[in-house]
Amino acid sequence: DDIVCATAVMNFSRNVGLTCHHVTTISDAEEYLHDHLPRIKLIVLDNFVGVDASGHNTTGSQWLMELSETFPPKERSFLVTMISGHTELLGKAADLADLVLQKPWNPRHLATFLIEQGIIQQRG
Repeated sequence: DDIVCATAVMNFSRNVGLTCHHVTTISDAEEYLHDHLPRIKLIVLDNFVGVDASGHNTTGSQWLMELSETFPPKERSFLVTMISGHTELLGKAADLADLVLQKPWNPRHLATFLIEQGIIQQRG
């Protein structure tokens, strides 16, 4: 629901050479994940997301908990970063994310994490 944060993530992704696909609802995220799973390296998730056309209003934290049942954190082929202005509301989902960033977030923290994880290369 935070277009400023989404735009920052999309710009960050482009700047570090990652292809980024933006979705606004959990339903769209589930569909995209299902259709593109082998190519997904990172999911960046806000806690508060848009309500879909059917009124489905799952938070990012709830979806991460559901997602972790199918894709346990130590076994999944992608990383999950949660970005939230209210990290204290993430509860157990914070432990299921590979990285939690507090808004306003610093892109250098995400870049450092992705370099450490081998997702992107450090720029000279």
